[in-house]
Amino acid sequence: MCGIAGYSLSTMKNTVFDLKTLSHLIAHRGPDDEGFVLIDRTRQEHFSYASSRSPSTIKNILQECPPSDCPPHNIGMSHVRYSIIDLSTDGHQPMWSQCQSVCLTFNGEIYNYIELRQELSNKGYVFLTKTDTEVLLAGYLIWKEHVFERINGFFAIALYDKKKNSILLARDRIGKAHLYYVKKNNHYYWSSEIKSLLGINIISRDAIRQEAIQDFVIHGQRDTNGTFWQGIYDFPPAHYSWIQHDQPFQPIRYWQLPEQRQTSNEIGRQEASEELRHLLQNALTLRMRADVKVGFELSGGLDSSALVGIACGMMGQTIDAYTIKFNDPSANEEGYARQVAQHYPKQLNYHVIEPQNTDFWEEANYFVDLQEEPFHSPNLHTNQTLRRHLKKQGIHVVITGAASDELLAGYASEYQGVYLKYLLKNQEYQNFYQALMHNNESTMTYGLKKLVMSQFNDNTINQVTTLLSPARHILRNTTSATRFPMAGNTFNQRVMANMTYRMMNYWLRSSSKSDYGIPIETRSPFLDYHIIEYCMQLPPEYLIHQGWQKHILRLAVEPLLPSSIAWRKIKMGFPFPYKTWLTQNKTIFLEKTKDIDCPFIDIKSLYSRYDILVRDAPILLWRIFSTLLWWKKVIEQRQL
Repeated sequence: MCGIAGYSLSTMKNTVFDLKTLSHLIAHRGPDDEGFVLIDRTRQEHFSYASSRSPSTIKNILQECPPSDCPPHNIGMSHVRYSIIDLSTDGHQPMWSQCQSVCLTFNGEIYNYIELRQELSNKGYVFLTKTDTEVLLAGYLIWKEHVFERINGFFAIALYDKKKNSILLARDRIGKAHLYYVKKNNHYYWSSEIKSLLGINIISRDAIRQEAIQDFVIHGQRDTNGTFWQGIYDFPPAHYSWIQHDQPFQPIRYWQLPEQRQTSNEIGRQEASEELRHLLQNALTLRMRADVKVGFELSGGLDSSALVGIACGMMGQTIDAYTIKFNDPSANEEGYARQVAQHYPKQLNYHVIEPQNTDFWEEANYFVDLQEEPFHSPNLHTNQTLRRHLKKQGIHVVITGAASDELLAGYASEYQGVYLKYLLKNQEYQNFYQALMHNNESTMTYGLKKLVMSQFNDNTINQVTTLLSPARHILRNTTSATRFPMAGNTFNQRVMANMTYRMMNYWLRSSSKSDYGIPIETRSPFLDYHIIEYCMQLPPEYLIHQGWQKHILRLAVEPLLPSSIAWRKIKMGFPFPYKTWLTQNKTIFLEKTKDIDCPFIDIKSLYSRYDILVRDAPILLWRIFSTLLWWKKVIEQRQL
């Protein structure tokens, strides 16, 4: 977990100002070290530098990067480090290969670095460090671009290959590590965060895509490989690409989700649940590797509880687990987390955190700037409060249950309709009847409503949603056209969409930005690619069964958890009390947004409808205010 930035230019440059700006604006991601490399692609010469923030042992070896003037170059690479594996200065980056032919900057973790290291050693490679960075570097030397297929972990890299005389960009399968880029006048710039690219003024801050604001406010949709800015892009997950200034920039896919599911005749339900439990144990074993202290988030829901159960019940680990307690009884589920803790009294050190309501406004400037784009919920800050508390307790890596809902069809609102449609299409009328009868009356009605909606294509639904949305009175110049990819109206299409562009890309982006602001590293065993590939091939009726979402996971961890947790019907997921919070903070919202000059939002119309929106559409109201807070802090660069 670190930060990378750099550029590859079509002309020479003799100042390092832009590179240092790119790096310094992401300094919060890497408090332990900072390094730079300048490369003259024409002469194939390079110059490596330390930073004023580098440890003394590094500064004894490398000169500090000059303040401005520097050797002529057309490639610049920078790295800021947060040490997780091999805490010594051996992990300094940019890291050159022993033969000086390849230079690597790398943000992420290679969880299976021990196994890869052994495989590479067997091929004759002699390692000089114990870092996973050198494992990745050695893997590239031997396997070239195929190294990405062998990695179990997350990564965003920029790599210079002297033989190709060009830069390689690459990103992990699901996109946990983010990498933004700009191409302008045949120059390429990249960074782990948008603020770096805005900071060197290659893209205007107010070059905003109106359609991105509309899609976010009305539909809650965050862009896939785009951003809110024209010309700034998120490098696509599961791709790599060479920067060739005389050729088009064309990312190449190296991995994709399975598209075909098995039938229940091909794999039994019990066999499937046992294999899932085994895969989760393997994934958790890899993700508990660190040279720093590791902790667990425990919300009391199925996903985080499942991981705690596997760690304590299968692996025999003694762990620290943390949960949030809310004063609002309707939003508090600490009691469920406590049941899990009491199930493993000797192995689980249980910690409860009670966040303060005023925390968000005390840190609003910092947090809005950290997110860089409008975000879906103040709960992101609540979650960061939890993780900041973990960091104060000495936790540097936290295990979370994230991604289970997207992977295993955990959201009833997302999957009920397309699942009922799947059962009807396959003439499974008895299962269709049971799926309805095992829900309560309101859920049954909701499921039928979703079934009817699934008969229409996404474009029709989005047009109707736009026309009926209360936001149409507040947003200026709205259109009914959708600009984001379809969600899919079959079961498999919906899961595929949510695991990629529709949900997962945003969840990973927003949560990782919160984490890097601390910094702390989160690891999600459900994102292990072996688990993803396995679950994406399971029959839909193993995911949803007789009214139970994520049925296969419940079966898998039933032996490890109290039945009240394994078969808990309702899960809030660190919920947020929108109506109460928006009502209590009305005066603050109005005061902080009254002087904003945002061309896309009618402030007066918003104010006149505030109370109605709190009552009828509180989440939509938050998205509007999130957009306004972002506009003031990031676009206008004013304090909130």
